[in-house]
Amino acid sequence: MSVISVIVPAYNTDRFIRSCIESVLANQDAQLILVDDGSTDNTLSIMKEYEDRGNVRIISIDHSGLGKARNTGVLQADGDYIWFVDSDDVIERDSVQKLISKSEETDADVIFTDIVPFADTPSMENKLSHYRKLYKRKKRYDGVRTGLEMMEGFVSGNDYYPTACRYILKREFIRGNDIKVMESVVHEDNSYTFEVLLKARKAAYVMEPLYRRRLREGSIVTEPLSFERIRGYLLNIMKMKKDAVGFFGEDPVPSYVNEVIGKSVRSMYLAYRKLPPEEQELVGELSVEEQKGFFDLISPIEESERIIRALNSEKADLREENKKLKKDREEITSSLSYKIGRVITFIPRKIRGLLKK
Repeated sequence: MSVISVIVPAYNTDRFIRSCIESVLANQDAQLILVDDGSTDNTLSIMKEYEDRGNVRIISIDHSGLGKARNTGVLQADGDYIWFVDSDDVIERDSVQKLISKSEETDADVIFTDIVPFADTPSMENKLSHYRKLYKRKKRYDGVRTGLEMMEGFVSGNDYYPTACRYILKREFIRGNDIKVMESVVHEDNSYTFEVLLKARKAAYVMEPLYRRRLREGSIVTEPLSFERIRGYLLNIMKMKKDAVGFFGEDPVPSYVNEVIGKSVRSMYLAYRKLPPEEQELVGELSVEEQKGFFDLISPIEESERIIRALNSEKADLREENKKLKKDREEITSSLSYKIGRVITFIPRKIRGLLKK
C-alpha cells in the first residue's frame, strides 16, 4: 500500500491548524509533516500536541516563506506521494485513500482533484460565489494523459488554475526532476505547477472535491494587492519562460503553453494597473534584469491598449459627427424656407420624375 506524505507549512495560523491536522489524521496511510515557518503565535505549541503520533513529524525553521517551508518538508518526506496542504484548509475523510487508489491504478506522476471553497466568517460569504465559480471544474479529464496533454485540456476547458494543493506528486518524480518551489516570492504555485505539467509522463484526475479551501480575512488568497505580488508574478513568469525554452529547445512552444504564460502576464499587468502610483514606482527598485523583463512583458499589452483607445476615440468622434449631421439635417428640414422651397419645386420635380420614366 502506498503512503502519501501530507506537508503542511504554517505561519501564525493557530486558529486553524488544529482542524487541518485533524482532517489529515482522519485519513489512513498518511504521513503528516508539519513545518512551522517561524510562527510567533501558538502554532508550534499546537503542533507539538501531536508529536507522539507515529505518523507525525514536526519541523521548525526560521521564517522564510511558503516556498522554503514546502521544500523543507519534501526533503523529510518518506511517502510515495507528496501533497501540499495549507494550514488553514482541510481535506476530506478518505481523500488520501481515494488518491492512493488512483495512483495504484495509473502510476501517474501527478494526480489532480477538485477544490471546494468555504467561508470562514459571514463577511467572506460575498466572495464565496466567485471562488466557487473559479474552482468549479467545467470538463471531465478521464484516463491517463501526459502532463502536457492535461495542460492542453485545462486550457481548452478554461480549467487551468495553478494551485499546488490541487494535486499530489510522486516523490521520485519530484526528486528525479529536481522540481522545487520558488522561494522568497508569492504566486510560487504558478511556476511550480507549470514545471510539473511540462515534465510529467503520466497525469490523472480524481473528479470529486477532496480538498476544502478556507476563505478568510488575511490569507494569501484574499489579501489586498501589493507590489510584492507584482514581483512574485514577474519572477514566476521569467522562470516559466526559461523552463519552456529549456524543455522544448528548438521546437516551437505549443500555443496552449504560451497561453498559460500569457494568462500570468495579463494577471500581473491588471494587478499592476490597480496599484496606487507610489507602489507602481517600486518597479524602479527591481534589478536591471527584472525591470527589463517587466517592461518587455507589459509593453505589448500597453501598445495594444493604446491602439484600442485610439480606435475607440475615432469611433466616438464619428458618432458625434453623425449626431451633428443628423441634427443639422433635422433643423434644415424643419425650417420654413425649406418647406417653401419644397412647395415651389414640387411641379419641376414631378416633371423630372416623369421624364425619367
